[in-house]
Amino acid sequence: MSMSRFRIFTVMMVASSIGFLLIGCNEDASVPGGSPEDDVVALLPEDLLLDEMPANPTPITRLKQIAKEGDEVVMRVIVGGREKPFVENQAVMTVIDASLNNQCKLASDGCKTPWDYCCESPEQIKANLATVQIVGDEGWPLAVNLTRALKIEPMALLVVRGKVAPRPNPSVLIVNASGLFVAHP
Repeated sequence: MSMSRFRIFTVMMVASSIGFLLIGCNEDASVPGGSPEDDVVALLPEDLLLDEMPANPTPITRLKQIAKEGDEVVMRVIVGGREKPFVENQAVMTVIDASLNNQCKLASDGCKTPWDYCCESPEQIKANLATVQIVGDEGWPLAVNLTRALKIEPMALLVVRGKVAPRPNPSVLIVNASGLFVAHP
């Protein structure tokens, strides 16, 4: 075997080994007993899903101007703003302000991923984009697949209540959700 083929073989074997390790580490955490969906939902806070829509949502663009770490906020949002708005196996998703007109939804456009708002300018997306996460007692996002646990998909309309997490700069808004109202799945 030539040295070049040996290097390729070695790289492939290492990559395969890492891949198998990652697959084993990325499984959803579960609670013994019940169905897999019950196990995942059991990891979420009991009072996360709200029966009534929180009042007085503030646009994300305004929150980015005024919100400080620890502030209680309410936002009316669409799950999206990215092609893959959910972080796999973590209770984290990107959302975009529901007031932003989504040009990608036009039937004539034929966009396969209208939830990414790719028909809008990057500046518009950035100004209206936020991250919503559901954290545990330690402050880290829970190991939960939100699409499975909450049965929400990209383009779902949500009203989110929560506290503003640390903001590394004014263009970043992260909200630790304490309540979600699913207005439209």
